[in-house]
Amino acid sequence: MITPMKKVSVVCLQTDKENTLARLRELGVLHVVPEKNTSAETLPLASTAAATARLALESLHAFEKPFHHQGHVSSRDVADIINEAANLHAQRMHHEEQLTMLQQARHAQAPFGDFSPDTVRSLAARGIIVKLYHVRDLEALAVPEGVQVHTLSSDRKGTHIAAIAEQDFSLDATPFHLPTQSLSEMDREIASHQDVIAGFNQELLALTPSIPQVADELHRRCEAEQFAKVHDGMGHHGRVAYLTGFAPADSVGTLQATAKAEGWGLKIEEPAEDDVVPTLLKLPTWVKPIKAVLQMLAILPGYRESDISGLFLIFFSIFFALLIGDAGYGVLFLGVTLIARYKKPKAPAYPFVLFGILSVCTILWGVVTGNYFGIAASVLPAPLQTLQIGWLTGAQAQGNMITLCFLIGAIHLTIAHVWNVIALAPAAKALAQLGWIGLVWSMYLTAQNMVLGNAYPAFFLPLFVSSLALILLFMTSPKDMKKDWIQHAMFPLSVVNCFVDIVSYIRLFAVGMASLAVAQSFNGMAAGLGWEKVWTVPLMALILLLGHGLNIILCALGILVHGVRLNTLEFSLHKNIEWKGVPYRPFTGLIRDPQS
Repeated sequence: MITPMKKVSVVCLQTDKENTLARLRELGVLHVVPEKNTSAETLPLASTAAATARLALESLHAFEKPFHHQGHVSSRDVADIINEAANLHAQRMHHEEQLTMLQQARHAQAPFGDFSPDTVRSLAARGIIVKLYHVRDLEALAVPEGVQVHTLSSDRKGTHIAAIAEQDFSLDATPFHLPTQSLSEMDREIASHQDVIAGFNQELLALTPSIPQVADELHRRCEAEQFAKVHDGMGHHGRVAYLTGFAPADSVGTLQATAKAEGWGLKIEEPAEDDVVPTLLKLPTWVKPIKAVLQMLAILPGYRESDISGLFLIFFSIFFALLIGDAGYGVLFLGVTLIARYKKPKAPAYPFVLFGILSVCTILWGVVTGNYFGIAASVLPAPLQTLQIGWLTGAQAQGNMITLCFLIGAIHLTIAHVWNVIALAPAAKALAQLGWIGLVWSMYLTAQNMVLGNAYPAFFLPLFVSSLALILLFMTSPKDMKKDWIQHAMFPLSVVNCFVDIVSYIRLFAVGMASLAVAQSFNGMAAGLGWEKVWTVPLMALILLLGHGLNIILCALGILVHGVRLNTLEFSLHKNIEWKGVPYRPFTGLIRDPQS
């Protein structure tokens, strides 16, 4: 569920700002919204300090793994260590940039050989002009009279030449401007930069035992930066300072008690319609696994939208199973999940639970459809064949699968509109949502007719017409007609979109069939090698490993593209969810996930 929020305004004396903010940070419940037109008093310095520590820690981490246990923890002040690491990193990056430019210049100059640019200049002073060119076709090059051409090197892109004359000239070729250094001088400078960089690496390596100290200091500086953001974001009026934010409704009592004890002014009110209220999801235990998907996509419903996490988990599991469609792959996924959990016992449980659920659903679907690594159903053991459902594996399996996909889509979208009916009742707009339910099933029947050739039932036309009438009559109230007339103008397009949304669920069948076809193709390639020769066995194993590995990668992409889309686009559009939620980030000294 989305936690109800209260809008909270805190007022204190200017002289008590720091103490007020310290107490609010201890409470850790107020999502602070900075006031407009405030001055940056302490934030720039705090942000710079945090950025320096972050840079230092990242620099040290680059050397941590191979040498983590070497050396000893320095007794120096951690601020000095951070400044030294940051300075070393900055100097190292400067030399890296110089080294890269030198290496690029040397690579471009190398085809012309090692020569002294000063010699070329001295010849020019005595009236002998030397120019360097790259020409694609040397034989077709027009050379003016009095110009001598000497080939320096050739490659597949053309020829590098030196042209010499006693007067100025020009050739129809790509000129190479005279460098400032010879190749030998460049090599010495490159070696010098490499030595300097190696020295910086050693100095950074010597600081790696202090990584825990630097990490703790970065944590402290991040807290100070957060404190400074809130401090500088407070409003002022005379001797009074104030701030505004949002807090969970169940924490208001704690805020009121603290305000009374500290002598603050406190205003608690319901958020206004135009307030950007943060979203805090409190998920039941069985729904928490879907957090892994929501966090990966960085999506969150808006405060005034609905929390569809439970339905997201249920239908995402169904979509995952249909898109993968292979019990063998499901067993692999489950095994990897269990091993990963064994290796990471202290990690949050919900991602592993999610992959466990998805793996089990995939296994079940693969069992009832008789799909195990794309092996032909006729050669499967008899016990596995008996577990298949004939409706999904018989002669009419393809049409039945498409019907099932359309049915899943119709049920999915119907749930969205039933939810809307419950939310809008008893307002007249709830009747429009009933109309949308009828339209969804009308489009389901239309998809059946157009894709599979099934005849329309007798009730189709009355259902379709009455659904259109309900939507048109009640989609907007008479008083809002002037403002919402565009909805009526766009209604024909909305009907078409409803049909497209139903048909889009056929992707579950199409991607699942493509996965099966790929698996069968690689199985056929491996089997085609035969068992007669010993050397074919490892090659067959390699083909199967690479083929099924590629198929699993393609399946994973299909999940991201299709399984996620049906929840976040098709269903969400019918449920009027835009996923524009602002995460609830309370002002606190703890680095934690408030959405847990």
